[in-house]
Amino acid sequence: VLHDLAGPAGNWLNTVKTGDSITIGGPGSCRMIDPNADWFLIAGDMSALPAIAVNVERLPKDAVGYVVVEVIAEDDQIDLSVPPGVDLHWMVNPHPNIQTPLLSDKVLGLPWRDGIASVWVAGEFSASRTIRQYLRNTRQVSRDAMYASCYWKIGDSDEGMKRAKRLDSDAW
Repeated sequence: VLHDLAGPAGNWLNTVKTGDSITIGGPGSCRMIDPNADWFLIAGDMSALPAIAVNVERLPKDAVGYVVVEVIAEDDQIDLSVPPGVDLHWMVNPHPNIQTPLLSDKVLGLPWRDGIASVWVAGEFSASRTIRQYLRNTRQVSRDAMYASCYWKIGDSDEGMKRAKRLDSDAW
């Protein structure tokens, strides 16, 4: 908690007393891919892995497409039971706090399939931004067929990431 005294957890730590009550809430519901699409692209880093797993579980059994996940170590890979027509790519990045194009390069390098894609992308700000711009500008994926979000930003607090997202209207 002490890594960011400017954030809500740091502020709470400075004022909490023994016996105080605490309430913890989850991140909310997960936006799902459209199971009726022709093919699927799901991508993100470890911060998005729970939501990625939920989306993979909802894929139709005859789904085709890609799942790309960036993890810190091979031991972080979980059992994602993707349908036979979905290619699963694990990307290992042992230095997640250093800007790298590992995830975005992999996604941008995937062969584009015919038909309507349903896309779900989440993770670090810069990677998500790069992928979203590619999908929107190069691949012309409609807003309705795409979810792209940032969950965190290298070197910044949650508040800083949200501020960067607001200031970067082109990204979102």
